[in-house]
Amino acid sequence: MNPARRTTITSAAVLAVTGGLLTTTAAPASAATTCTSPVFKRQFFANTTFSGTPKKTDCDTTIDQSWTGAPVSGLPSNNFGVRWSVTRDFGSGGPFSLAASG
Repeated sequence: MNPARRTTITSAAVLAVTGGLLTTTAAPASAATTCTSPVFKRQFFANTTFSGTPKKTDCDTTIDQSWTGAPVSGLPSNNFGVRWSVTRDFGSGGPFSLAASG
């Protein structure tokens, strides 16, 4: 019997004047906000490098946003970053695939 595997999936979207870019990044140690899977932890940064402390961290059930202007107080209207992360237990079935678009 195979033990269940735990897989961490982290998605980050960088929103800029020219459009969106979807990349996969490793998540750093994060703020005290905890979101229970399958809910995503969402972090807003005032830059596109995901550096420094997030301006806001909350929970988001779906990655499906379209903003006009800054989505959070304290962020610029353009060139801000948003990171969504979730830890999921996919069991031992595998192989697994993940599709993303942006």
